Amino acid sequence: MLEPNVMDLKLGTRQHSDGDSPDKIARKILRCAETTSGVMGVRISGVQCVWSATAAPASASSASSASAPSTSSLETSQFMRRKGKYWGRLLAPDGVRAALRDFVVDPVTGALRIAVVRRLLVELEELAAALRQVRFYFSFRIMTEYLTVLINYK
Repeated sequence: MLEPNVMDLKLGTRQHSDGDSPDKIARKILRCAETTSGVMGVRISGVQCVWSATAAPASASSASSASAPSTSSLETSQFMRRKGKYWGRLLAPDGVRAALRDFVVDPVTGALRIAVVRRLLVELEELAAALRQVRFYFSFRIMTEYLTVLINYK
């Protein structure tokens, strides 16, 4: 993969474990309540997206949201945008939806890649089905899990 789109998602509304200290539990509960984790059950903890200057993403609020053009495999009119967990913590639900949309658009045309979205939904459903099957046989809880999605458009 030369320049993949990568998105790290933090899943769940409970982000502390049973062994955490009371202070750490309180901090994590507050962080969850203050971010989209509490409302949506998901928070973006990092993203790397290729986008073109002519098809700027909906979640790019200014020119400062893009990094400098990469000199590797990107076209001269394309930029690699990288955002970290602190950016993700500040997003409202509409910002998360915009970032997810930006993640699956064609970096040149700005068109939504329907085939990519359909495949991603199928794979997420397969993951959910596998977890339901395992849970049928074993008792477990999933807390504070990360899901990393990679899309290679090249």
